[in-house]
Amino acid sequence: MTFATSFLFLASALFSDVRIWQVSDRQVVVDYRVEDAPVDIEVHFFTNGVEVADACCWEDDSDRRRINKPGKYRTVWYADSLLDDERTWDVSASATLVARRKGMKDSVVRTETIELGGNGVFLGGVPVSGFRGIWYGNEPSHDEYAFKYSGGLGTYCEGHLPMGVYSSAAERTFFCWGGASDASSSSLFHCIASYDHRRKRLSAPVAVLDKRTTDAHDNPVIALDEGGYVWMFSSSHGRLRRSYISRSVRPNDISRFRLVKETNFSYPQPHFIPGEGFLFLHTWYSGGRRVGYSLMDRDGGTLAPRKPLIFMDKGSYIRSWRQGRKVGVAFDRHPIVEGTQPLNRRTDLYYMQSDDFGRTWRNAAGEIIQVPVINSVNPALVRRYDLGGDSRRNVYVKGVRFTPKGMPVILYVLSRGHRSGPEDGPREWWIAAWNGNAWDVKDTSIRSDSNYDFGFLDLGREDGRWRIVAATGKGPQPFNPGGEIECWSSEDGGNVWTKDRSVTSSSVRNHSYPRQPVDAHPDFFAFWADGDGRKLSRSCLYYCDSSMNVFKMPYEENDK
Repeated sequence: MTFATSFLFLASALFSDVRIWQVSDRQVVVDYRVEDAPVDIEVHFFTNGVEVADACCWEDDSDRRRINKPGKYRTVWYADSLLDDERTWDVSASATLVARRKGMKDSVVRTETIELGGNGVFLGGVPVSGFRGIWYGNEPSHDEYAFKYSGGLGTYCEGHLPMGVYSSAAERTFFCWGGASDASSSSLFHCIASYDHRRKRLSAPVAVLDKRTTDAHDNPVIALDEGGYVWMFSSSHGRLRRSYISRSVRPNDISRFRLVKETNFSYPQPHFIPGEGFLFLHTWYSGGRRVGYSLMDRDGGTLAPRKPLIFMDKGSYIRSWRQGRKVGVAFDRHPIVEGTQPLNRRTDLYYMQSDDFGRTWRNAAGEIIQVPVINSVNPALVRRYDLGGDSRRNVYVKGVRFTPKGMPVILYVLSRGHRSGPEDGPREWWIAAWNGNAWDVKDTSIRSDSNYDFGFLDLGREDGRWRIVAATGKGPQPFNPGGEIECWSSEDGGNVWTKDRSVTSSSVRNHSYPRQPVDAHPDFFAFWADGDGRKLSRSCLYYCDSSMNVFKMPYEENDK
């Protein structure tokens, strides 16, 4: 037997099903099956041909392990660990598995390589044949619920906003979503369309970008400037794909876009301030989820480089909204907890705002907050939920809105943990409302079955009622994100809530992530997508008016 033959025999006897792949959130994984044990395994990661020194196993934080029994195993590399703040893409990764047995020399079993960097294809405004949403699943749970969260996520993420804007000058609502290239959701298209309020009809949808991924974290958002130009901000999940900023060629016309900038950002939240430009809140990945903002002029030029805003622990998720010149930001923090991914222990609730284009930030009482926010106890704190014992809760911030008098109100969900299913329930819907002197924190008594059920507050009604429109009803895939959309209302400033009506019912797929456009018009008050919560399915888009009448958008061009 030759050395090459004996090597191949050893490799096949020890290993099978070797796969290196990129999962969400900048992780690169090598999965492999050990057929014969005991054996010592080393896994070495390389990027652009250079070995990564801090690649580590998921369980024990090392790159070497003794495997005593056959089975499936995994080693993880956090792929942004070598990227400084300026380097964001064009990265290749490879993994080399080395087997060591007593009495035998080291034997290289296999080396696999993937490209991590991603270049989207700018389309500029190509017509698409229907309103189709992307299907996406994140973090397999290996149980009946299939994923930590999944489904028709064309209007995901919670931290992407706005996805729709009403223009009174054009009498149109412009809205965007993460579209699917086909029913298999094989590529994410950044799509945009409009609703014509004079003619009471939808425009034909167009695709501005082929993102060349299926990750719904890359979904787009839009904004409208004072000249009527429509802007699209095309996100990336982490720092290994490119992000894009584009603008319509003509005002109030979405038929063609031009590319303004290639860069990198996650969870985009652009707010156009008349007379100033864009206060562009976003996240970037550098040792965690770091929140910052940049200032852009009305042509997309940089007025000020990115400024840090929140640098607590391992990061934060933010939700923001604008009223006039004021931009309010509600956020959580991701504590460092041994043995737990930080994003799965998100906790505590905070709020701050700026009414001078990001020059100063204050809490709701008007006290100046020094940014970046670093310490967990700071003037932005609304309520602690990480005090230990039975009182400890995960916090899922859904959004922030302002009353007609300019008082911020935060909508959020509390649960006992990150897992899908009933064990970490119930999912409790709460609000925190600023009364001019203090935060009134109130349990709405609304309950749902997933941390990733989503909804929004509507506080601007002429009758003074507050409303919550959310996927709180039990759906056909319970304990997966979404379900049936319901409308709740309060006539006393959020103290007592009653269900007005079920917006959707008897559905075959969960409805999820209803989004309200900025300055929403009564005829196009919210829109969302559906999808099977546990397996790949088609994802249709819907919209409703302010009376909660629902209209399905055509999945194919000829659908009625």
